[in-house]
Amino acid sequence: MVYTKDTWLDTEKAKEELGRLEAHLPHEPEELHEFGRYLAGRMKSETSPVDFGMFYALVVSDLQRGNRAGFSGEPQAIKNDLLVGKPHGFYLYLLDAIPRIAGAVFPTWFAEHVRRILEE
Repeated sequence: MVYTKDTWLDTEKAKEELGRLEAHLPHEPEELHEFGRYLAGRMKSETSPVDFGMFYALVVSDLQRGNRAGFSGEPQAIKNDLLVGKPHGFYLYLLDAIPRIAGAVFPTWFAEHVRRILEE
């Protein structure tokens, strides 16, 4: 599927909802709620389902490495004890949570596109 401008979404509402992920996914661990807050602070003002999936995976990769390179190429240490320095399985858990998080914070049509992309 080709994602045109009409499949892009303003992320202001999603950022707010990511910041309070515990209200949407109360039975998930605190680390996932913290991850939502971390994502909210780094998300662009607009996203498409493909961009969100790539952004999400890159953020998980940065957390696993403990730093983010950004566009400068200079690593910046991430100081977040709930998200950095965890076993490999924790980062797989974060990746597995993409559809749940998308379903909790985005409109249904957008979350469904994210889910379909993950299944491809």
